[in-house]
Amino acid sequence: MLKKLDKLIFKVFLGPFFLTFAIVLFIFLTQYMIKNFKHFVGKGLGLDVYAELFGYFSLVLTPVALPLAVLLSSLMTFGSLGEHSELTAIKSSGISLLRILRPVAIYIFFVTIAAFYFNDIIAPYANLKAYSLLYDIKQKKPVLEFKEKTFYNDLPGWRIKVDKKLPDGKSLEGIMIYNHTDRRGNIQVIMAKSGQMQTLGSFLALDLKNGNIYSEESAKKRRNQDTEFFRQEFDSARFLFSLESFGLKETDEEFFKGHNLMKNTKRLFEEKDSVNHMVDRYMYNFKRSVYSYYNFWERNPDGGVSIPPLPVEKDSTIDEEENTNQAKPTDVDTTSKEPIEKLRKKEEEKQSDKKITPKALDKSPSVKDKFKTLPKKDLDLNKDKKVRKIQAVVYSSEEEEPLETKVKEMMDQELVNQDYVRAHSKASSILNLLETNVDRAQRQDEKLNAYEIDIHRKFTKTLAVFAMFLIGAPLGAIIKKGGLGVPVIISIIFFIIFYIATIMGEKYAKEMVISPVIGCWSANVILFAFGLFFLKQARKDARLFDTDFYYVFYQNLSGKIKTYFGKKKGNAESLSASSE
Repeated sequence: MLKKLDKLIFKVFLGPFFLTFAIVLFIFLTQYMIKNFKHFVGKGLGLDVYAELFGYFSLVLTPVALPLAVLLSSLMTFGSLGEHSELTAIKSSGISLLRILRPVAIYIFFVTIAAFYFNDIIAPYANLKAYSLLYDIKQKKPVLEFKEKTFYNDLPGWRIKVDKKLPDGKSLEGIMIYNHTDRRGNIQVIMAKSGQMQTLGSFLALDLKNGNIYSEESAKKRRNQDTEFFRQEFDSARFLFSLESFGLKETDEEFFKGHNLMKNTKRLFEEKDSVNHMVDRYMYNFKRSVYSYYNFWERNPDGGVSIPPLPVEKDSTIDEEENTNQAKPTDVDTTSKEPIEKLRKKEEEKQSDKKITPKALDKSPSVKDKFKTLPKKDLDLNKDKKVRKIQAVVYSSEEEEPLETKVKEMMDQELVNQDYVRAHSKASSILNLLETNVDRAQRQDEKLNAYEIDIHRKFTKTLAVFAMFLIGAPLGAIIKKGGLGVPVIISIIFFIIFYIATIMGEKYAKEMVISPVIGCWSANVILFAFGLFFLKQARKDARLFDTDFYYVFYQNLSGKIKTYFGKKKGNAESLSASSE
């Protein structure tokens, strides 16, 4: 008995399913063709071109029409069974609603799987063929048609004006033709009183009568100072114009294969991984370019941070005698990890060990005189970024303060200024680097986000088919209305909800306001929520669409409210009576 019941329900469902699918597909196809109708008018396209275009776009629109067809057919099938009390009879025999829905649910499950492979294999090929053909049609010129007293400019290199067209559509009067094939301006004009036009293969033939050809030959071409003008009179002449530009040219499909609509899921995943790798490599190079501005960010092999000191060079103002008698100051190794302050302390300890007194220096005029007679340019602390080391404590004859203290203060201030300038320069360089790379990083994020949206769309379109069945079947059992009346209205409402949720989710996902997972799957989550709710209500035989149901609900609610406030008022009166 159950097998016969499954066959009965399955047969009842198949007819409305194919019928509604054809109707919905026709509506979507008509809407899309009307949208592009302006590109078809006056192009002289044959029936084969229109048949090919409509066939490809029918395949393109199939993933959109299939969920709506499943929803509408489910509503019609189970609404008709409920309207004729067939569902009631089946339930009275002890068969649950889920068992009644099982044959159609299994069929829709396989339709869902087939829809995924269709979206992944056939739809990209159909998109490529449909949109490439539509592009060729848009680029095709309209059919040849001369308007009276208006220049016709669609023939490459020619401008044709006709004063009058006779009713036969071939005879012309008052013909003027400008020849611009040499791209040298109006150097040749053809004028005729009358003529006839006809098509010879891929050429337009104009047979002109009683006319003249006016032309000029420039002086530059003849290497002469004068420009000559020519006039040729003719009784009849034939002029041929190529019509190759009016044909339908096929554009190479390689120009369209880069769009994500023409790619399957495998290729989208591969290109997404490539983009991810490219982004990681770009960020790695970007970090290295930023770290290069700061030496103290460089890492040692053990993972620690190395802080190389500033380079310190030997002072060029130390006299030769002192350099020969003393050990030469050692240049600071740029690879050393020892701070410059430690080096200064070492130098001071070396100077204190020598125990040179001020009196001894006063008796040594060579050192004192050299400090007094040094050129001003030698005292410039900025020269070659050198750090000066004073080897002894020297007192000036005019001041009590040691000269070493002054020089040390000047050196410290100069080092601070140099550090500030260096830090400001590096900060400006990093800011410019960030500003020049932020746009590129944003474009890469948007591209990666677009791949994720297209991948999720492959699955969301597929699962929408089963979600629509989950809404339509229980809802049809609840409303118990068949035909194309109430089911169509309800189907349109839920399809609008699905469409708006899909468009808004993908829009916010593309703008990176929300993640692609939330943006693409929100519409399906809403549909499944509605489906589970209706399924629960259908199992309880709830009368959600009966006016009596809401009337009884209102009466019960109002009764409970009156009872509640009545009890409250009675309690208040009893309290007041007891207080008295």
